[in-house]
Amino acid sequence: NKALTVGECKSDIEICLMFGQRLNPEWWPWYKPADGKSLDLAALQQAVEDFFSDQLKELGFDWKTFQELGLYQPGAHGFEYEKYEKGMLRFDGAPGFNTITGQIEAYSILYESWGEDPLPYYEEPNYSPISKPDLAGQYPLITTSGSRRYSSFHSEHRQVPSLRQIDPWPWCQINPETAAEYDVTDGDWIEVYNMFGEARFKAEITPVMKPGILNCAHGWWFPEQDGEEPNLFGVWKSNFNSLVPHQNIGKLGFGAPYKGVMCNIRRVHSLNSDD
Repeated sequence: NKALTVGECKSDIEICLMFGQRLNPEWWPWYKPADGKSLDLAALQQAVEDFFSDQLKELGFDWKTFQELGLYQPGAHGFEYEKYEKGMLRFDGAPGFNTITGQIEAYSILYESWGEDPLPYYEEPNYSPISKPDLAGQYPLITTSGSRRYSSFHSEHRQVPSLRQIDPWPWCQINPETAAEYDVTDGDWIEVYNMFGEARFKAEITPVMKPGILNCAHGWWFPEQDGEEPNLFGVWKSNFNSLVPHQNIGKLGFGAPYKGVMCNIRRVHSLNSDD
């Protein structure tokens, strides 16, 4: 149930229905604006109900019924086990998994047909002390990011006072040995930097981190700051993306370059200071 509406904000499913209706209406038949393309809020609201009702019909109820239930658990009889034995995973209805061989493939037939390595392999990150030994002295630390805290969802909720109170500033977790080496104490402002850029965090000294490894928060902006360009709510001041390579990410183009980035740190006076 929607608790509130903020301006022209739309939910994920509303956005999907709007795009789907414009790009491929046959695949997204639920949203039908009166004139065929202008935004029709009444039709969109009805489309959300129709979409979810369509997903729930196999369970024997619609979206309004589900809203009243609040929680539904199918129980033991609602699950189908060993689908692979019954031809329920493949488009052709044959037993097996939905792969070319019908088997679990450690050796990927599709990758092989595309001229790629069909077997799992390890590839050293393009920016590590091993792949870039000439930069290891300049950037001796490794930083990771992406860990979550319940006070926010990525960049969402920074503007909510009660949640901002839980995590008031962007943090960087550092092992005590590493912190001592760089003369950093708990609560100090530090700048993490490398060949791509820099970002500022408050040091959080903790033994859960391995020496030489940092864990930086992501998704930070400051709703109390000026929102006009070029500041944009301070979005670039503690932006971990500034430290991440955006090219040369593995020969297949996959991978998570924010999990092992070489870097260095230095103490600074504050979030907004010049040093």
